[in-house]
Amino acid sequence: MDSKLYQDYVALRGAEVNAGAKHYTALECYNNVGGAQRTYTLGEGITMQILYQKYYEESTSNENNNSVCTLISYGDNHFLFTGDLERSGELSLIEENDLPKCKLYKAGHHGSDTSSSAELLAIIQPEIVVANCCCGDKHGFPKQQFLENISIYTDKLYIPVMNDNGYKLLNGNIVVSVNNGQITVNGSNNNTLFKDTDWFKENRTCPDAWE
Repeated sequence: MDSKLYQDYVALRGAEVNAGAKHYTALECYNNVGGAQRTYTLGEGITMQILYQKYYEESTSNENNNSVCTLISYGDNHFLFTGDLERSGELSLIEENDLPKCKLYKAGHHGSDTSSSAELLAIIQPEIVVANCCCGDKHGFPKQQFLENISIYTDKLYIPVMNDNGYKLLNGNIVVSVNNGQITVNGSNNNTLFKDTDWFKENRTCPDAWE
């Protein structure tokens, strides 16, 4: 991995470590070695668990599968983050962890059709999905198959921006909050569900579950 972005990250990380910060790999955290922990307490009653997936140890030609996967829990509310993990990594995630149903799923790989597999979604059954992507950019996210997959479980999909002859906000910055067990979603621009946006209606086919 020799991209400038990665090299910049390594340089900044090294500077922080030299200044006294601790650095652990996901595998070190999962194995609880060298001072690393599998589970960290983020606040009162809030934990972050480092989940295991096989590409922490196996080599892959697809950098997306190197993604660190975490589960944040607050009581019975669970929030899953899988980075850019692809389907093969998701299958490993299922096999190696006892995944709960999730209130929030931060969609893998920006709403790609190579992530957010049917197998993973059948386990976590998300209530809220956030896809960090730009509708209408060169990558074509969010993909139709992604929408079909998540539509079985929820219509609460939120996306920050779109490219419509220039970048424009959809929901904007998306904040998911828990207060007394109640979960709310607030976008800095609006709280419109993706299926109710003009971009969706003009550029995607509505899944049967959303009709």
